[in-house]
Formats: sequence, C-alpha cells, structure tokens
Amino acid sequence: MEKKLLKSILFSFFSIISLFVLSGNTAIAQSVVATGTNSTCPNSASITATASGLANPIGYQLLQGGTIVRPIGGSGWGTSNLFTDLPAGTYTVKARGNNDDATIVTSAAVTVTETYTPITASVSPVSIKGCGGTTGALTVSAVGGSGNLSYGITPVGQISAPATFQSSATFSGLGAGSYKFWIKDNDCITSTIVNTTGVLNVTQPIPASDLKLDYAYLALQNTSTAASGYKIRASDFFTGDYVYMPADERAFYTVEVKNLSTGVTFPAQNYGSYTSSGSYTFPLGSVLPGQTLEYTIRNTCDGTSKTVSVSQLGPEAAAFATCGSAQAEYIVREVSLVAVPANFFFTDHGGTVPLHPENTKIVTVPVQNDGPLYTDFTPNTMVDWYVVDNDGKVWPGGTLDFTVDLTAGNTKANFKLSVADRCLPGQASIVVELQGVPQMVSGMTYEVLSSNSSVPVGHTGKLIPGPYNQDYFLEYSTGVNNWPTGAYRIKLHAPTPGGCYDNVELDVTASGFDANITGITKTATCGSFNFTVNGTFSNPTDYELIILSGPAATSGTIRYIDSNGIAQGFTNMPYGTYLVGLRVKGETCNLITLDPIEFSANSIIDFDALNSGGFACGPTGTGDLVVVASTVISGATLEYSIDNGANWQSSNIFPNVSVGSHPIRIRETACGTETTQNVTVIQTIQATINNNPISEIVCVGSNAVLNINAIGGTLYTWTYPDGSIHTGKVQNLTNVTPAMAGTYSVVVTTPSCVSPAQTVDLTVLTKPTVNAMSSQTACNGELKAIVFGGNKALSFSSATTSTELATIYSWSNDNPAIGLAASGTGDISFTGINTGSLPVVANITVIPGTLSGCPGSPQTFSITINPSVAKPTITGPASFCAAATATLTSSATAYNQWYKDGVAITGANAQTYVVTTSGSYSVAVSGNGTCSLPSDAVVLSETACTITASKTIVGNPASVKAGDALTYNITLTNSFGTDKSGVTV
Repeated sequence: MEKKLLKSILFSFFSIISLFVLSGNTAIAQSVVATGTNSTCPNSASITATASGLANPIGYQLLQGGTIVRPIGGSGWGTSNLFTDLPAGTYTVKARGNNDDATIVTSAAVTVTETYTPITASVSPVSIKGCGGTTGALTVSAVGGSGNLSYGITPVGQISAPATFQSSATFSGLGAGSYKFWIKDNDCITSTIVNTTGVLNVTQPIPASDLKLDYAYLALQNTSTAASGYKIRASDFFTGDYVYMPADERAFYTVEVKNLSTGVTFPAQNYGSYTSSGSYTFPLGSVLPGQTLEYTIRNTCDGTSKTVSVSQLGPEAAAFATCGSAQAEYIVREVSLVAVPANFFFTDHGGTVPLHPENTKIVTVPVQNDGPLYTDFTPNTMVDWYVVDNDGKVWPGGTLDFTVDLTAGNTKANFKLSVADRCLPGQASIVVELQGVPQMVSGMTYEVLSSNSSVPVGHTGKLIPGPYNQDYFLEYSTGVNNWPTGAYRIKLHAPTPGGCYDNVELDVTASGFDANITGITKTATCGSFNFTVNGTFSNPTDYELIILSGPAATSGTIRYIDSNGIAQGFTNMPYGTYLVGLRVKGETCNLITLDPIEFSANSIIDFDALNSGGFACGPTGTGDLVVVASTVISGATLEYSIDNGANWQSSNIFPNVSVGSHPIRIRETACGTETTQNVTVIQTIQATINNNPISEIVCVGSNAVLNINAIGGTLYTWTYPDGSIHTGKVQNLTNVTPAMAGTYSVVVTTPSCVSPAQTVDLTVLTKPTVNAMSSQTACNGELKAIVFGGNKALSFSSATTSTELATIYSWSNDNPAIGLAASGTGDISFTGINTGSLPVVANITVIPGTLSGCPGSPQTFSITINPSVAKPTITGPASFCAAATATLTSSATAYNQWYKDGVAITGANAQTYVVTTSGSYSVAVSGNGTCSLPSDAVVLSETACTITASKTIVGNPASVKAGDALTYNITLTNSFGTDKSGVTV
C-alpha cells in the first residue's frame, strides 16, 4: 500500500502550480510549465518543460494520468526537459530541484494532438470478359496519410516492401492474377507502410448449357396482322435463382433458330441485340404457324449451346365463376399469334334454336394484353365460343359449361400463399383463393378463431381483391395487409348470410422474413481484412447482404446466405468503416441495417510508444533498446531493423545502442505490413519505491514495491538493509515490519554495461492505539468532556532506530443531533442536546493516527443524552445557628441529586437534605431516562444560637392586690427550633 507524506502546499494560478519557499522576507516562486507541440505524423508529438525557482540539478517526469511515462520505465527522474516521440494524449510534467522531494512541483495538464489519419487502401477487382488471356490495369485507391503517397507492386506472396515505388496509383500491362500493392507516406517515416491485394480476372462467359429460360414463343412482328411476318419473343437467359445475364456478357453468345418442319436453320444472330419485345426476327414467309421450331443459344468461346422448343399460342377463354352469376374469362396474350383487334363470338349452346339468346354476344379485344377480360352469362347455361382476328382468320374455341358448380359446394376456398413484406421483417400478407366467385367480389369478411402470434382471437377484417382474379388479401387493418409471422385459423363471412363460402373455416399462415444478426467475425489478412455476418434467418437463401457504404468501390458488394444459414464472407476488404444491410434478394430496401463494421491499418502492428526504449549507464555509454509491439495477423510474427532495413532480426532487443532517438522499422512476417517508429535510449536510471524516488514511508503490515526504471536490463541485483541479496527488476515487500526499515540498493547489469548502485530509503511506521472508552451519559444542556489516551506510533528509519510521533485522534459521530459535530479531531467537549421525551444515543468511533498516516485500530463507544424535566424547587430555612442543622426539601419525590457549591454531594439522593454547614445548595433530577437543569440555588448562612423566654399569668386576672397568689406560665424558645444538648437555661 502506497503512502505519501504531504511535504508541500500547492497553489494554482493561471494553470501554473507554484511552491513558495519563504526565506526571511523573500518569496521565491517555484513552478514548471509544460508546452506541447502537436504532430501531423504518428507518435511524433513533443512536450517541453520550463522550470523556475528550482535548484540544480533539476529532474523531470512526464505523467499520463497517475502513471509515469518518462523516464521510460515508469519511475525515477530524467535530466532532459524535452519529451519527444509521444502519442496523442493529455500529460502533466513534474519537476524537482536538487533531488529534494519537498520541492516537487506539477504543471497544468497539457494535451498534444495527432492529426494523422492512417492510410487505407484498396484495389477494386477488375474482370476482363473474353475467351482468352489478355492484359489490363489495376488502380490503387488510397486515402489518409499526409497526401504525399507513393505506390509499389510485388507478387502477392512477397512479405517485404519493393525496392522501388512510383507516384502513379495505376499499374498497366498486367496479366490475369493477384498482386500485392504497397503504399507508403513520403512525409511521415513513423507511418505504417500498408499493403493490399488486387485481382485481375479474365472471366469466361458461362457455358450455354448452364443457362435457363422462362419461355420462347412464336409471335407476330406486327400485332395487327400476320402479313408482316413472325418473330420469336423469349425471356432473357439466366442462371441460378433468376440472376440474369449481364449486358456485357451477351456479346459472347449467338442465338439461332431451326425450323424442324422445313429443315431450314436460320443464320445465327448476336445475342447482344436481345430485347424483351423480340429475340429473333424471321424473313417474311419463312416461318408459318403450326411449324415446329427450336431456339438455340450458343457460347462462341467454348461452343456450348442450349436448345429450347418454341411455343405457339392462340386465343383463350374459360368458365370463371358460377357463384351468383356465370362469368367467363377471355384473353389474347402479348405473345399470341392472334392479330388484333380480334372478336370473341359467344353463342348459346342450346342448338339451332337458342334457349338463352341473351348469351349470344360479340366482344372485341383491341390489343394484345396478358391481363384477362370478363363477361357475364345466364347462370346454369352452356356457351360456345370462337375468335375471328384482324386478318379474318377464324380461331376455333370450345364450350363454356356454367352448369357445373365451380365452388364444388363451397369446398374450393383455400389458403393460397403468404407474401412476405420484403422491406419489413416479420411481416407478411395472407392470400386466399375463392374458386368460382366472380371477379373482384366485395363485402367478404373474416374473423380469427385461433392464433399463435400477437394477433388476438376475435380479430376481424375485410377480404381485399387481388393480386389475381379469384385471390383475396386478408386485410389486417385499414389499408394494411401485413400480418405478424404466425399460424391462424379464420372463418369467412359472405356479404349475405348463406352466400358462397359463408362460415367456411380455413387454416392460413403468414410467413415473413424473420432474421436476427448475432455478431460479426473479423479476421486480418494481408493489407485487408475479412468479415462475416453471423445470424439466424428464416428461409436463409432468400436473403443477401449488401455493403451500403464503404471504402473505395466496395459499395454494392453482395454476399449470399446458404441453406444452413451461413453467410458468405466479405474477403480481402480494404481497411475502413462499412455499413452493411440485410435485404431480400433483388430488393433496394433493407430489412436490417447493421452497426458500422470497422478495421484499420493500425490494427496490423500495434506499437507501444510509452513502453519502448532503453537506458545506458552514462552519457557516452550504450544500452539495450527494447521495442514493444504486437500484431493481430494470425500466425504472423514481428521482425525489427535498426539500420533502415539492411538487416532484420526477430528479437525486439538491440544491445549496445547509444543514447538518443533511433528510427526502428517493424514489419510482420505474414504480409509484410511495415511501420517505422522512433525509440529513445536515455542515460538516467533510478531505483524507486512505488514510483516515488529517494525515500518512502510505509505502514507496518502494508506492502511496498521496489522498482528500477531500466528497460532492457538482464540482471537486477538488490541489497537489502540486512545485507541479503535478491534479484529481479521488481521487488515486492509484503507485510512490512520495522525490521525491514532502512536503505535498499540495486545494480542493473546488461550486455552493454553495469550501472552504478541506486539506493532508496524505506521508513516503517507502527500504528498508534486509543484506549477503550466506556459508555457515556449526559443531560440535555449539560457540558460533556471526553479525554482520549493511548500508545504513540514509532517511526523506524532502521531496524533499531525509531522516534515517537504525536497521536491525532480523529472521531466520527453517527448522530449529530446530540449536539456533537459529525466528525472532528482531538478530545471531545460539547453541550448535550435532547429536546424530546426519550433518551438519544450516538455511536462515536475514534481512530488514532499521525501526520504521516498509518491509522491504528478504531474504538467505538456510545453517548446517551437524556431528555429534560422541569427543574425542581427547594423549600427550607435561609439560615441556621451554628449549634444546630437545617433541612432542605426538593419538590421532586425521586431521582434527586443534591449539590453544594455546584459539586454533587455523594449519596445525597433523597427528597430532603440536612444542612450542617453554610453554602449554596441546589438539587437536580437525574434518573429513569430523564434529567433536569439544577434548581435555583438556596444560600444558607450560619447564625449564633439564642434562647428567649416569655411569661403569662394563668387566668389573666383583671386586677390583683397585695397578698394575691399568682401562677405564671414561662415559655422558652430557641433560634434553631430543635432540642440541643449542652444548652443551659
């Protein structure tokens, strides 16, 4: 336990802390001012200390918080007032004159800043499309540093920086492959030389056999007539889950068509001209409807191909609804061979004499459209139909049978699908199908019978038409179709009781996109880093992770999630900050936006500027220089060079280094990332105890730490006061006793030198004691005095030499209501206070201590202050004669205490008291938890005792004459009112 003796009084004025040493009538100001110089390069700030009023030699310390960071090693004092090669931070400087701790002064805090931004670099991958090898260019995108950067290139496996760099960030004439690019700051030698990888790919077009196609139809070149000829309308080719062919790849494919009916193969056309409105156009008359066609795409690089059949469509019509009305659906699709406008002819199926002539009608379709049209007929009838198109061509149709119940007795209601909201997690719409119901029927409602989510049973809503002709959304709330993910059972209600699907029950499900991000895994690589997003995902393959923002050209980079919920990693990413979103594939909205993901070049080599350095045994000597650094690259180690890379070593210690600052190059062996840092060897070493040099005071039973601020020492030899020898840089003294007091010395040995012995003095203090105190009692208004006593502490400067120290008694009071302060020092004296009716108790704890600290064991006792009762009154004479006594009587019947001249009379506790001597008498009540103020005093004086006589004639005759016999009554009285022996009358 560290214990420091306060030896000076510090004053603060204009951020300068000054110590005034009074000598006669002259005050000499002692102070130290710290001035910082900010840095534009890493670990290059400096602080200059200016001391005033201190005697030479002046020693300096630089502290960050309470830790000594200079001299290097964390203790002692240095001779230089300049502190260099500092990282950004807030520091204070201490100065000391003539090795005297009593003169230590401390500066105001000074903050130095570093405006340098670490270099981050990346090379966006370049893919060259083609059938064979080619060359291309890669460009380094670098930000940060001083702005004056240069660039180098090496094979990707090289771990040392190239010998030459160029000012241009672009490297041309590169063949396909991976390269490592190096970026260095020309203005800051203490910056990190970073590297990153770049890839030049020659991408072969996908084999045609791996491509997929949604459809290929023979269609009209001019939708109004077949006379203009025909073409093929096909969807775009795609791979996997509808990842369509990029436009820049289409140039490597051709499409061709073969007419199997005629044996003619039409010339290949470049697929780059593909449009959704027409994929292949035929010469007029070369292709006719009904002929069999094949559509082929061919990869011109590898010769692979994919062939699909070409479909042909005419007009379409079908019975659509029978619930409440007979409704037909008819359509001429956009890929149809029907010239428009076209007429649908509907006639009653009743024969030559129609039973329902109202069913006979003609409807016109003006344009080709994939959206169906509807028309109504008489229920429970049959209708024949055919089409005549704009060319006059008759297209055979068929019969529409409305006599069949398309609801199949209300059994054709079913849950069709759940449509997950692609932008809101955990939300989905529910679609039900009502077969046989007319298009877009309104007025249908539902109620929830059971639910395994937050949706309450009894919840009701409407059925909203869409997205298909007999499909309906379950509207969750007005204008909102989204439901929470869950399973539900619902009951349908028709607009009118007993209508189609009235009271039909269905099980439905809402399946939203439910995802939870659980963390990010980051790993360092050469000049870049990898990160993987971890989480849980419903239907994992439906999601993609996209970089929303990031360094260089990384924005828009996408990774997918496999069926096991494992996300693809983002690999070889440039250093910097990334914002990543979780999306449904193909969407632009984010289900979840992750917290920023960060990784910097400074994460590769972590240099500890405050703990790197060394010492020499004198200004012309040499010493060991120690570099403290680490790397997060998996499997990498660090190498060091003191001669600008001419030689490298795995050891972080350089022996026999001269005093001064030395640029040290540090690189990691896996990737070759490199930094140069200035490391200083100093000449000062000093032994310390708990970072306080020269001497230290430690309490008996406490611990002390002996240290030496010598970085790089190989042997530390300590000599204790008892002459014993111990080794090790740090000596831990535990449970210190007076026998351990005295002078300790240490000698440091390195391969370069042996230091002079450094000494420190350890003073050990025993702890004072305080005598135990009994419980105390006082009355309200009573002056109470308590005097403490005990044994004094001893200060041992050696095992056999000690001096006594004055004891300071510090006490605390847990109930200041008794009239005593909450805390204080010295003996206790106070006037008790208790204005209530019950006793008040306070617990007093007293701790013995000294000016040097080391408090002893506390003692605790109680003080009880009793409440007041009315002061009593005294009745009795004011005087008495010397030969007699007087009796005084208290108005209180019990708990009396009689006083004479203010002093309690021992045993005088009765209601009456017999006075035998003159004086001032009073009485007070004290007992049974109460007490009173003393009564008004009665002063009794002593007088001479006297006897007087009086006589009367018995019968008291009116007259007498001579010779009458008279009888006298004689009365004697005395002045003391009681019998008194020895009195003669």
